[in-house]
Amino acid sequence: MKDGRQTIATLHWMVKNTGKDPQQLINEKLDAFEKTHTEIVYPDRQPEIPAPPPQNRCLLEKYSLTGSSAELEKRCQEETYVFDQIALVGQSTIIYASPNSGKTLSSQGLLAESITAGFINPAQIYYVNADDNLSGLLEKVKIAEEYGFHMIGDGYNEFRAEDLLGLIEQMIADGCALGAILVLDTAKRFTDLMSKRVASEFTRLMRRFVSVGGTVIALAHVNKRKGDNGKSIYAGTSDLVDDFDCAYVIEVIDDGASTGKRVIAFENIKSRGSVAREVHFSYSAPDQIRNYRDLLDSFTRIPAEEANRAATLNQLDSDSEAITIVKAAIGSGGSSKKELIATLQESGGISRNAAAQLIERYCGTDPSKHLWTFDRGERGVHRYRLNNTTPGGAS
Repeated sequence: MKDGRQTIATLHWMVKNTGKDPQQLINEKLDAFEKTHTEIVYPDRQPEIPAPPPQNRCLLEKYSLTGSSAELEKRCQEETYVFDQIALVGQSTIIYASPNSGKTLSSQGLLAESITAGFINPAQIYYVNADDNLSGLLEKVKIAEEYGFHMIGDGYNEFRAEDLLGLIEQMIADGCALGAILVLDTAKRFTDLMSKRVASEFTRLMRRFVSVGGTVIALAHVNKRKGDNGKSIYAGTSDLVDDFDCAYVIEVIDDGASTGKRVIAFENIKSRGSVAREVHFSYSAPDQIRNYRDLLDSFTRIPAEEANRAATLNQLDSDSEAITIVKAAIGSGGSSKKELIATLQESGGISRNAAAQLIERYCGTDPSKHLWTFDRGERGVHRYRLNNTTPGGAS
């Protein structure tokens, strides 16, 4: 009995106590009941389904971005260049170069180019100059005033280079990182490139800044010594290259000592997005111009063909002494490759590998490109001759 009412279970038990089968009793009395019409009282009312018992939510669920695509779309920007063909808006780009090779000049020249073309809003550009003296900073400030972007100098207006990372944290927290473009000149003023731990912390912050709509372009140095392939090697740990979206190394193709015009190449070593593998520029050799404004005005893009010609002429100029030695050795009869390498090592003071590379560099059958060629002699020995002679020594 429950609340003064008989339950089915109680009735079932009471019938069994009389010694009768409950189901048999129901079958015997079934005909005594009158069948009636069935009426549905609340046809529109849905039965209430009890809610499932609460479960523990996964800790990661609160970080889910599902359902926030519209908000992310507001932050996402069209593929626009800050540095045309080199650095994209909404990415982090690192540019390595040797001292006095034009990385600051190139950065300001490329900014001026993009601002003039209307690609970017100069009011959103913050050039943080922590690698200049007073006179150099003054020249850069005048350029910034002309083009309308912000120039920030270490030690001025209460700004200190060591405060930058905290300020970037604040920009992220305040929501003003969206659309902001930071140019950091140079990266070593804001992090320790030789410390993997410190550099990793720096790149994590840059990634957070970019993920909320900011853009970072950092300038950095290469090692003094080049690699075995003659290319520059970036200084410090690999963290910036690994963690930034894009990385370039500036190579000086022609220093302009003889031509008065320096030629450089931006060579890509890591890319994400539509950036060029290699871009070439030229500008007046710095020792030819004293005024920074005139130097900036001389900065211009050049086609690959022009850069290649400059590279060839510069290589010829730097190899001129060794070329003279090889020509003299071939003319005197010492014309096997082994003999030429030995002569270059002894008279030219260069390594065996460098000597072999020089011989190969100018070897071929096209007189417009090559200085000598070879004939295969006994036992396959290469016998070299100058390209203005024919086999047998006839002119």
